[in-house]
Amino acid sequence: MTEKKEISGRWWIHGKTARPLGGVLSQEGGELALKIVIPVGTTVDKVLTGAREIGPPKVPEVIHGRDSQDKPVTLFGCFCHSHTRAQGEEIYEILALAGVQGCEVDSWQKPVVRTVMVRLHHLHRWLGTKVLESVALPDGKSGWRTRDYSAQLFPITEGIDFRITESSTESHGQDADRF
Repeated sequence: MTEKKEISGRWWIHGKTARPLGGVLSQEGGELALKIVIPVGTTVDKVLTGAREIGPPKVPEVIHGRDSQDKPVTLFGCFCHSHTRAQGEEIYEILALAGVQGCEVDSWQKPVVRTVMVRLHHLHRWLGTKVLESVALPDGKSGWRTRDYSAQLFPITEGIDFRITESSTESHGQDADRF
């Protein structure tokens, strides 16, 4: 069971030029939901405007926000799931397909990350080959070394390639730490 996570902040649900609105982004069970509650006074004009609206209002497909520490948050594939007016409040419930915390991005297609460190278990299965190769050591004994894949690029999608680089990190075992 995944725990519910929330980000309180300011959100530009009416575009970048409109004033931001306070709200809470929650993530639970793979769903991203943004809830905005706006206190409003009820006037005859607002009642009549609300009566003419059919369906939830339009929101931008990309919504920008700032968390409580003023760090950027971007939501993609946004749509207003529900919109209600009751007891002097206007409530927007907006669902998003994906989100990025720490980046303000204008488009899903815009590349923003240049380097990613990924730990892959069972890399040989992913590559469809052996990761280690047998070598003869100068003393005549056999040894193992990792294959050099640094010259190879593996296409992920248009404009994005995957390259394997070597790095040394601490290795932990039950009996000793090795470097």
